[in-house]
Amino acid sequence: MKTRLVVMSDSHGDDDAVDSIILENPDADAYLHCGDLSSPENYHPELVLVKGNNDYFSNAPYERVLHFGGIKIYMCHSHKLYGYPARKALVRKAKEYGCALALYGHTHMYDDSEADGVRVLNPGSCWHNRDGREPSYAIVDIEDGEIKIQRVVCFQGGPNRQQM
Repeated sequence: MKTRLVVMSDSHGDDDAVDSIILENPDADAYLHCGDLSSPENYHPELVLVKGNNDYFSNAPYERVLHFGGIKIYMCHSHKLYGYPARKALVRKAKEYGCALALYGHTHMYDDSEADGVRVLNPGSCWHNRDGREPSYAIVDIEDGEIKIQRVVCFQGGPNRQQM
């Protein structure tokens, strides 16, 4: 059985973008937000989220370990990861918890890579990316332990899927 996760980050109060992403993906098993929602959490009760450095009044945890599709997933915003480079600390934390996938935000740059046996994903910002690319989020499909990731570019007026 396939599990579909919609992963977003760094919306910084752009509730229309978050709502649009959710409406565009009614088939998702879960909606994950990697921090800096910067909106009251009750605006988006369907989100599983972590606290980012701009979530001043959030009660969300800074990190989570989730179980979806038969795998463990480590999720954080990444601003609290210490050590250089921070990516190395992210992978170390994911491995510490026995996670096959690590989700993070904060950089506002899309990243889909692998490090030391851990799949690493930053969906980019669904508000503003710092690398000049369009705002984005990601769809993660998990089936039989296999992880497939698709980057989705957000355009004004709603998201538009583009496989990258």
